[in-house]
Amino acid sequence: MNTQTDYEISKVRLLMNSTNQVIGELILFEESPNDQEMVLLKLTFDGNKMISQSENYFTALQSLRRDLEERNTQILCNGAAINVYPSTM
Repeated sequence: MNTQTDYEISKVRLLMNSTNQVIGELILFEESPNDQEMVLLKLTFDGNKMISQSENYFTALQSLRRDLEERNTQILCNGAAINVYPSTM
């Protein structure tokens, strides 16, 4: 993480309408501007902007994935798979 700005930017592939792959930008904030106890994810792709805020990155990504599925879009990364759960370690 970038300690001065407390966020990280990643490129992610998304699958829209089961046929069209696009590249999006996912910004991971260690602290949400609205609530320092929460993390914040911002996703931009193909003219769309989506935000998800939660207590941790895993649940924020789950929420983002559900919102994307309503738009017939999937994040193509292992952490977004339906059968993925955080380690208990």
